[in-house]
Amino acid sequence: MWTMQVFFVCQLGNLLASANATIQAGIAEAHGNDYSLALALVVGIVAVVIAALAAFGPEAKGVRFGRAEAAEMPPPHGGSAAASAA
Repeated sequence: MWTMQVFFVCQLGNLLASANATIQAGIAEAHGNDYSLALALVVGIVAVVIAALAAFGPEAKGVRFGRAEAAEMPPPHGGSAAASAA
């Protein structure tokens, strides 16, 4: 299931990125072919969205990365350790 979520998010990112050039061209044409303004607007919007996701997203406090701790930690999304090891 985890692989399907990663695949979906990756494809969603590709979908949004594919429209980026068209969006920037539309903004630039609406503002007298000013592509610097179009790029600045798109980058600014993306920065605000990333900041919002970071601010309101889940935080994993106290998580230690490594092999020894991985065996002791419960698997993500409430699955069993045996199912995630298989």
